[in-house]
Amino acid sequence: MLWIIFVLFLVHPSMQRRQTFKCNDYVTESTSFHRSGIAFRHGPHYVCYLSNVIQMSSVIQIVHDISSHSYVDGKNGLIEPKEVGAIVVKNSNLIIVPSQLFQSFKSLLVFRASDVNLRQISRDDFKDAEHLTILHLDRNQITDLEDGLLSYLKKLQRLDLSRNQITAINEETFRGCSSDLYEVDLSYNRISELDYSTLIPLAHTKKLSVELNLNYNEIKEVRESHSVSHLTFEALLLKNNLIECFTCPDMKIGELHLESNRLSVVSFDNCSVEYLVASKNHLRWLHIHNDLKGLVASQNNIRSFVISGENSEIFHFDLSENENIGHVFPTLKTLGELQFLNMSYSYIGVLHEDTFSNMKDLKYLLLKGCSIEIIPFEIFGNNKHLITLDISDNLLESVDLHMFTGLDRLRLLDLSRNKLRKLDGFERIRLIMPELREINISNNQFECHDLSVIMKTFESIGVNVIKSHDGPEAKKNVDGVACF
Repeated sequence: MLWIIFVLFLVHPSMQRRQTFKCNDYVTESTSFHRSGIAFRHGPHYVCYLSNVIQMSSVIQIVHDISSHSYVDGKNGLIEPKEVGAIVVKNSNLIIVPSQLFQSFKSLLVFRASDVNLRQISRDDFKDAEHLTILHLDRNQITDLEDGLLSYLKKLQRLDLSRNQITAINEETFRGCSSDLYEVDLSYNRISELDYSTLIPLAHTKKLSVELNLNYNEIKEVRESHSVSHLTFEALLLKNNLIECFTCPDMKIGELHLESNRLSVVSFDNCSVEYLVASKNHLRWLHIHNDLKGLVASQNNIRSFVISGENSEIFHFDLSENENIGHVFPTLKTLGELQFLNMSYSYIGVLHEDTFSNMKDLKYLLLKGCSIEIIPFEIFGNNKHLITLDISDNLLESVDLHMFTGLDRLRLLDLSRNKLRKLDGFERIRLIMPELREINISNNQFECHDLSVIMKTFESIGVNVIKSHDGPEAKKNVDGVACF
């Protein structure tokens, strides 16, 4: 008996959730609407929700009713179709794009049909959506992209096809796309190969440079075609793929993300990249060209790098977690524009007085966990713009704070997790570092009496001592900082 009731529930319309089309939200020109992932400022417009559709006949009926009456039920009365700026489809099973909606809503700017089991899309689906600027078709089951898919969408700015089952893009996929298209999301698909020639319509002779997201695909190879030149990307995102070798043709990239691949070689002989993230790979060497301004190459096995030209403009450099990199310092010294340098958890061992002498604009220096035993007294003499200095988790047994004389802008000093028994000059810390706000000296080997004197001195002059959890074995402590 129960199974009969269950079957009736599935097949009988009166026992199913009824499809609805409601326009409850109103967006003005001075507001931005973000619900359901939509954001636009083109108002005044209504946002309508199409819910519980399980067959296209329901959409056709809705379109027929709108055509017959020339209005839509709104929260505060009847509204005209031309006042509808966005349609969100939810809790539905569409299979194909309900293109009939675009015939009735000629002024539609935003269309979202996420997680509605779409299996296929075609160019003709959008031939009546000429004003559409934002299209979200993410979290569906789309496998193929038709040639010239976006050719009717001449005003499209943002396209989201992430989390589908797309396996390839070819030279004709983006043919005829909008010159205003600046964001394309194809992440979390199954694309296995990328040829730069397929990206020409996206990135060649554009009003706006495009951000192309291909993160979390299955790309093994990025092919370089001889016919490709003068491409421009705001960002090219290739994180978490299977790429082993990356080269690029005559092109300009604002941000290039290659982290978590299988890279052993990265070459930029013919292209310009401003900011590169290549962490979690197998890189042994790096090429730093004149245009590069930021580089994150943590968690590799970098042994050396080459700098093109005489005056590198790089100001952000992350070489953390790269094993033994002490031998890169001769080249590193030439990077005079650096403002941020992170070498944490890379073996350095010995520092020399002139290691950072050319980095006169350095603001953030992170040397955490580098097996440093001794810090030369004059090493920071030219780094007068330092704001943060982290030398924690090393092998220091004593530090004389006078070595930081001249660091008038330093606000955070981290000396935690060393083997410190002495901290000379602590009573003059305010004169040495007048802007210091926080210091971390936890997890060292101070005797309790000495630590108590240090802590009281810092408290009296307004320097905050960062409290770290020293573990249950730290039975003796001074204000939460362990001692012996």
